[in-house]
Amino acid sequence: MISRKEMSRRQVLQRGVAAAVGAMALPQLVPGSVLAQQDRPGANDRIRIGAIGVGRQGTGLLAKLQRYPVAQLVAVADADIERAERVGKKFGAEWMREYQRILDRKDVDAIITATTDHWRSLVCIHAAQAKKDIYAEKPMTLTVAEGRKMVEAARKYGVVFQTGSQQRSMAINSLACELIRTGQLGKVKKVIGFNFPSPWECDFQGQPVPDGLDWDLWCGPTEPVPFHPNLYAPRTNPGWISFRPYSGGEVTGWGSHGFDQIQWALGMDESGPVEFWPGEGDFDPPTYREPESRERGERICATPPVSWRYANGVVVELAKGNQAGGIFVCEKG
Repeated sequence: MISRKEMSRRQVLQRGVAAAVGAMALPQLVPGSVLAQQDRPGANDRIRIGAIGVGRQGTGLLAKLQRYPVAQLVAVADADIERAERVGKKFGAEWMREYQRILDRKDVDAIITATTDHWRSLVCIHAAQAKKDIYAEKPMTLTVAEGRKMVEAARKYGVVFQTGSQQRSMAINSLACELIRTGQLGKVKKVIGFNFPSPWECDFQGQPVPDGLDWDLWCGPTEPVPFHPNLYAPRTNPGWISFRPYSGGEVTGWGSHGFDQIQWALGMDESGPVEFWPGEGDFDPPTYREPESRERGERICATPPVSWRYANGVVVELAKGNQAGGIFVCEKG
């Protein structure tokens, strides 16, 4: 998000919170106090963190964070105030519903956010405006346009921004990508990725909103719809990850892992595809009016398959590739 030159002045904690442990990548967080300011404590203080969105993934990240004495969780925010209270008590932090209250605090250096995908860009842009460094769960956002605005905000306000993908922290993935990237398997002829499904539509009948949940806040920048537990949960029957406009489906769910590995192996971190094209078939997403498994929606929304090409001529085809990466067809195998 920021230049290497800028990052080099802010590496004081590379071996602290920056470490990635176990099955999750932990955030590279740098206290804003590195830049001397009268209203900020010295650089030797602990990194004081606020967490925004503390559901399944957010709570998991906070559990990993406890291994690092350099980090201090001071506040959590969630649209479900009862969940915020549970998590706050568990980790010894203040809890609240409105995330802006965390951003307004002078004792917060950085945030970790693991909200639903449709909230990610606003939370991150607001955090950058508040001069808080940011660790955002993947996918970074829903659209290219939102992503560019997030990059602009991080650069404008001079904050550190990392989006996490745990496979970047796994030794076997690093080795495999290096073998391909350095040409040890010869020239890459083609890559076969997994054909992840796009999201589809939801029209569930409303059910009572659980105590403690601010459903209007959860809907946030999207058009308000009635509450339903199989929309509220991430992966149930089928869960918000399968529905537009809350997610990009498994294209941005699991796809953000698999496609990231392809980018990494091809050495395309600073670039991207130059051309996309669809295969045969029309995109005709269904509307789920009753809870059911993801099977029907995923089958329909995997059509048409998409391919793309990089400037160096390498083509990626989405078919029955590896969900965690890709099948690389190279000169030597």
